[in-house]
Amino acid sequence: MVNNYTRWWLPAFFLLFSPAWFGAAPGHAMDFGSPWPSESCAVCGKPFRHTGLDIVGKEGDRVVFRRHMRFVASGYDTTGWKGYVLADRHANTFTVLIFHLDNIPVFAKGEDLYGKTIGTVANLERRKTSPHLHLGYRKAPYTGTSLLPIVGALPDCPHEAKGLPEFPEHFMDPSRLGRIIEVVPVHR
Repeated sequence: MVNNYTRWWLPAFFLLFSPAWFGAAPGHAMDFGSPWPSESCAVCGKPFRHTGLDIVGKEGDRVVFRRHMRFVASGYDTTGWKGYVLADRHANTFTVLIFHLDNIPVFAKGEDLYGKTIGTVANLERRKTSPHLHLGYRKAPYTGTSLLPIVGALPDCPHEAKGLPEFPEHFMDPSRLGRIIEVVPVHR
């Protein structure tokens, strides 16, 4: 039986607990600009903002580049966020970042990554999060000395910037770029 209480309560329940409310779209763990769940500015209280688009995958799934981009750098983070690959299309214009990788092959600097497997989706249990990739797009070149590879969220205020690139001015929503990478499931 539907009564007045049910008419407003059920839609409100689904609105409050929908993935969009938590900043996630279908197939994504977290969207660009979503509030970071665990950090906020100690001065003004504004939440940090997510600097990329999280793409859901399963541990071991292959990650393949689907754009002509040049290899810039790769490495592994020791705090549990695993490996990363950085690429660009034109020197000194922007950098594409892919975090949370394992099994990253060796590439030559400047090598075209189109069609190549750049790694596999990593196990992020140490960080207490499900397997996913972080795809970021920064409107600046990677200089080799920046904190770029380890930043997944930034303050949306000047108080805690600490020399980090400004958000959102120096970042772009990766979903506006079309398909850059593809997660290829491993047959289990």
